[in-house]
Amino acid sequence: MNPSETRGDGGGRGSAIGDGSGRRFRMARRIRALLLALFSSLIAIMLCMAPTGAVGRWASPIMSMLGSQVASADESDESDGSDGTGTNGAGETSGSDDTAAKRTVTISIDSATPVVSDTSGYRIKATVTNNGKTTLPRGTLRLYTNIYYAFVSRSDIQQWAQGEVPIAVPNQLGSTTVSALPAQTGTSVTISVSSKNDLLKSIVTWGPKPLLLEYVADGGSGSGDDGGDGTNDGTTGNPAPDPNAAAPNTGAPNAAAPNGDGANPVTALAHTFLTRSSAGLTTMNTPALNITVAMPLTSDSWTVDQNALTQLVSGNSSNPDDVVGLGDHAKLDSAIDRLIDRHSALQVIADPTYLSALSAASTSGDNSNSNTPANNSGTSDANQQSDQNSQNGTSSQSDDAKQQSAAQSAAQSAALPRVSGIMQPANFDITTYAASDMAGRFVKAGVSSNDWSSDSALTEYRNALGDTDAQTGAYAWQGAQDWTLDALTEARRQGYSTVIAAHDFDTSDDSTVHTGKIVVPTDAGDVTVLAEQRELSQLAQGNATAKTADAENSAGGRLARFMAQSAFYQMEQPYLQRNLLVCFDVDTTPDDAEALMNAIEQATWLDTTDLKTLLAEKPSLTANAALQIVPEESQLSDDQRETLRSTLSSLAGSLKDIRRFSTSILADATVDGGDSSANHGTGDNANGTSNNANSANSNAQNPPPNQSMKQAASQWTSQLFEAHHTFAMHALSGTTATMRTMQSGARTLCDKLLGAVAITPSESINVVTETAKMPVTVSNALPFPVHVEVSSQTDSMEIVTSRINEAVVPPGGETQITFDIRVTTSGRTTATLALLDRDGESFGATRSTTIASSLQISDMSGYFIIVFAIALGALGLWRQFHRVKDPDE
Repeated sequence: MNPSETRGDGGGRGSAIGDGSGRRFRMARRIRALLLALFSSLIAIMLCMAPTGAVGRWASPIMSMLGSQVASADESDESDGSDGTGTNGAGETSGSDDTAAKRTVTISIDSATPVVSDTSGYRIKATVTNNGKTTLPRGTLRLYTNIYYAFVSRSDIQQWAQGEVPIAVPNQLGSTTVSALPAQTGTSVTISVSSKNDLLKSIVTWGPKPLLLEYVADGGSGSGDDGGDGTNDGTTGNPAPDPNAAAPNTGAPNAAAPNGDGANPVTALAHTFLTRSSAGLTTMNTPALNITVAMPLTSDSWTVDQNALTQLVSGNSSNPDDVVGLGDHAKLDSAIDRLIDRHSALQVIADPTYLSALSAASTSGDNSNSNTPANNSGTSDANQQSDQNSQNGTSSQSDDAKQQSAAQSAAQSAALPRVSGIMQPANFDITTYAASDMAGRFVKAGVSSNDWSSDSALTEYRNALGDTDAQTGAYAWQGAQDWTLDALTEARRQGYSTVIAAHDFDTSDDSTVHTGKIVVPTDAGDVTVLAEQRELSQLAQGNATAKTADAENSAGGRLARFMAQSAFYQMEQPYLQRNLLVCFDVDTTPDDAEALMNAIEQATWLDTTDLKTLLAEKPSLTANAALQIVPEESQLSDDQRETLRSTLSSLAGSLKDIRRFSTSILADATVDGGDSSANHGTGDNANGTSNNANSANSNAQNPPPNQSMKQAASQWTSQLFEAHHTFAMHALSGTTATMRTMQSGARTLCDKLLGAVAITPSESINVVTETAKMPVTVSNALPFPVHVEVSSQTDSMEIVTSRINEAVVPPGGETQITFDIRVTTSGRTTATLALLDRDGESFGATRSTTIASSLQISDMSGYFIIVFAIALGALGLWRQFHRVKDPDE
């Protein structure tokens, strides 16, 4: 029986071999491990001294094989010693006692040296957390690697990250003491390894190495120095593994402790990577791998500015875009600004709507008294005035206007970050638009395909800069769904010849990575898809490559994996020209992006490029080959489809209300809103309010009748439509929270607009005659006159009112109208009053008033009865006096 296959019975080293033969067998294995280590060192020295670069092609496999052999010899020597759990040949465990401990304690990498050079040393900071219900005693965190090991495949790297491959890591770089951990608490510790450390200096090939963090709960001894100050500088170490010191079997999460006596079970493991650069090594350098890093610059923090909404409805605002703002995020985050400034290679793809918001916030901050809107209409007016003055020969005024325009444009540009291109306006979700098959509903909601076209994006970008001649590339950024062929076709029809696939496009599992440029033919023309490299972008966006990748639950662990993965990609085919695209997402924090960019710039195996360079590369796939990898399904779920349908219906309803207001409630152009006498107004007070509202309107003070009022009203209603369009565009960006916020904002706009026209009913009316009058006051808080109908309806057949009455209400004023009351009997009823547009549809809030009657008959009937009664009385008296009495009376 092979001793390496025996399992412990809970009482010792295994019963398959006797004590004497067992000792001799283990001694032989230790001698073999030592000989293999010496032979590996000799081979490494020979490889370093080799003059030809061809050595690099077979050096890694040889070193990998030797490292594995050393690990296997050392591992097999200890595999038969355990506390009853042991490991089999595949690195799997036969027990489950420590599985619970692994779940109870976790190791999170806060930061680690991403690129190790001959002068950098290595420093790692980790947090050990006790998720259990009891206090853990003082423990030790140890750091292991294998200085000879070289990964041979991508699956090899992935399996190590998930702890599924038995790679031995016999070289301890350092250790540190971890204080006792109460339940539900954690502590941060640091292990520092000097650049003079013998183990680091013994790494003779560049590339990723396996790195293991091992936490032992009871502070059991190991081969490293347990520094009492919380750190270990690791200046000493033996480049060859000590055959007498057991290394942890990293493929088994429940492996025995490194002291090998079975008394100290491993409480937690974290599998990560140490990536050595070629700096300071004598091996010949190979061409660097090109990498392009793109970051979307937009926001998901859009809010509704209720004050701007009120000002727009009342006619005191000239910029409908102000109704949607960034709130506390109105200025660019200083961390993002520094990130963009420090890393010129970072390709920033900006949402032009976001740039307009930043420009508007900067303009309002620098010129608080300026009325120049964020869409640069003020700059356009200045240019027009400049042209007119030039024609009139007023060159000095023309120069002043040009200087003012140039200064404003410079101020707007200075407030904006450097960008490499622009995306669709408001980050409109093209992929969801194509997947929903609801183009008609989008139009009813107020959003046409032209609203998110590349031309619209460029126009808004120019407005943000204040430069009508500005040029930049337009890229359609991927939304929440996949880039299907339908989505690519829609994007191409709207002028986007290049799209960026930030996730889930090229899911093929090729043997090697390829350039992230794919040309896909569509019915609208070819579309260049800049496809992200899946694993690298996944890590850059803050996601682990697998749920079981135990070290990738933190930014530091993901960064270490990113550098190791990218180094391996270069080593796969070092002489093949490739350019990989890495994409951040909207939720990537500036700190994470800063750390990654710094690491990439330090990596000797990577060379950063820009999008123009990537576009100039030869595509990796074209024609039918490209069509084969295009996703067939968009992944739009039923819940997402229903949410979108509900949002579009709500937006369509609010847009319909605004359109109804402009055509059926707002007074016709033939009505003179300033003539209150013709409108049954309430006198000077109403006229005064109207004049104030109109003077607040940005179009003119004391507007002249008819034609001028028509123009001003037309401009105001256009602003209302533009404000609703702003809400709709942001609502369809694909973010659920923004969708709900903007949907609510559009509804609020309509409610404020329709609620500005209101009814003030009379107090309770007491009727003592057959007919009476019921006065009703209609008020208008809008800056323009309205022409409405008021309906009245009672719940009684004996007490009724006239049904409909019309009212033309001046701006900012009120008008009183009356309804006729007819009573046929005494009683009480309630009259319900409602506002109607000119098409008879109700709007606004209803009001009611009480009508009471205390008389059954009309006036003429009463007189007739009284006269008749008097006549009967007189006749009775006359008869009494003229009656002939009988003799017996």
